[in-house]
Amino acid sequence: LPRPSLYGAFVVRLKRMIDYDAGKWHIGLLFVFRGSVFPKSLAWALPCSTVAILTSRYSYYIVEGDEWEDPRAVTAMWSSFTFVLGFLVVFRTQSAYGRYWEGVTLLRKACGEWLTAYSSCIAFSNTAPERRMEVENFQQLFARLMSVLYCVALQSSSTMEDD
Repeated sequence: LPRPSLYGAFVVRLKRMIDYDAGKWHIGLLFVFRGSVFPKSLAWALPCSTVAILTSRYSYYIVEGDEWEDPRAVTAMWSSFTFVLGFLVVFRTQSAYGRYWEGVTLLRKACGEWLTAYSSCIAFSNTAPERRMEVENFQQLFARLMSVLYCVALQSSSTMEDD
């Protein structure tokens, strides 16, 4: 369930990522409805296709037009369909690629910010000789904690199972 998180003065709802089970051959993703666009697209596609079929039957039986017998009409219809389908595939692929690179960029930016914070803490540590052991222990512990933070960030954004 989403948990509210306080960010500044605004309450933000955090949503969990959807974990997909791809199956052995990764074909299982084709038949998943949770998180899919198919239910929403079917809600639009079924009425439109029904109207198209009824219109086609009406024009064939009532108007008795046999323009579909002409090969040029079939070729034009096929090329239009292929153009629209190609455009949609390219658009979806391009938007998915853009989302992927945005996620990678944000993860790298967060890691850069963590490195800057770590460097600042190390640079501004106490330099007094009598507290040298405490400072070294703190620096080593802090390095380990930053490493764990980076590991958790990578594991939370990954879908791979732990070995």
